[in-house]
Amino acid sequence: MKILSIGTGVIGTTYLWKFAEAGHEARVLVRAGKEHSISDSGIQINYVDKRNRKRITGTELFRPAVFISQNIPDDNDIVIVSVHSHQLDQVLEMISALNTGTVFILQNTWKCRETVNRYLHPDRYILGFPHMVGGTNRGGEIDTIIFDDGHTRIESADSDHKKKLIQPLLGLLQTAGLKPRPTRAIENWIISHHIQQASGIGLFLKYGGPENVLADKARVREMILTAREGLRVCRKMGMRPLFISPINILYIPLFILVPLFRKMFSAEDEMNMVRGHYEHGKYEMMHGWSEVLETGRKLNVKMPRWESYEEVIKETMAGTFGVAEPEYDPLDDQETKPEKVAGLEA
Repeated sequence: MKILSIGTGVIGTTYLWKFAEAGHEARVLVRAGKEHSISDSGIQINYVDKRNRKRITGTELFRPAVFISQNIPDDNDIVIVSVHSHQLDQVLEMISALNTGTVFILQNTWKCRETVNRYLHPDRYILGFPHMVGGTNRGGEIDTIIFDDGHTRIESADSDHKKKLIQPLLGLLQTAGLKPRPTRAIENWIISHHIQQASGIGLFLKYGGPENVLADKARVREMILTAREGLRVCRKMGMRPLFISPINILYIPLFILVPLFRKMFSAEDEMNMVRGHYEHGKYEMMHGWSEVLETGRKLNVKMPRWESYEEVIKETMAGTFGVAEPEYDPLDDQETKPEKVAGLEA
């Protein structure tokens, strides 16, 4: 199969790399001016592979075929979209003009189908989530971790046409060792999982990083209670997060859950993943936090803990990243500042 990944972020690049190892043709779409460096030097992938109860580490130079928006190939079988959530609209608008390939949306997104349906007909795309891959991008190098206890979530077929789209992708993921798990009502799974990512950013900013939060019992407790407020929004939206795994872990009594969280994130690989996402994905996390808050306010959900971090997030938006905005390009693998974060306009 011919598989095109949009950009060179961690998730899209890791999946593309594994598909190439399984014998498929790997392609990557990058911003103009970057194609020569990737064509000449490739993409360095520093990996930790924990599948099959092992821990294999190494470095590999990945050389996919490189394209820019002016010469996008029209014979793709699969197009992988895994970008920062605040970049998704612009990427989908670009893809909507293409008449090529099944679009595999593989990422966090709060409004989920509502966002994608603005640009793509439901028969053109498949929703998924990379629940077994994490990492960070360090200026052209990819640090990726492939976990053993997760899966690649993929929506279940609800029509014959969807089944025809999904079946080849299931086989592709299976042969690449990326453990597909068909999931009913996957949009509810993705939206509720969004809470896990968004709920910690206020504490991380307030206390100087995830290490300083996860090492302290009181702060871990606060993070869990903040996340539970986010799940109230999900319930108000008609979901039942108590029955959605693994986010329903947040309902375990605090005297059990707090030490469980601290133990879970004391592991080197798990902490590296969280640290990397925080360091290179602050804007995505803040964007997600603001989307949840905006929805909660519209639905009249009381969120005192969630709201308590509004000031530190405003200060970070206004100060840490400077007044001037860098040029915004959704094909750039580095995080860019969105034009605004919903709910935080001055």
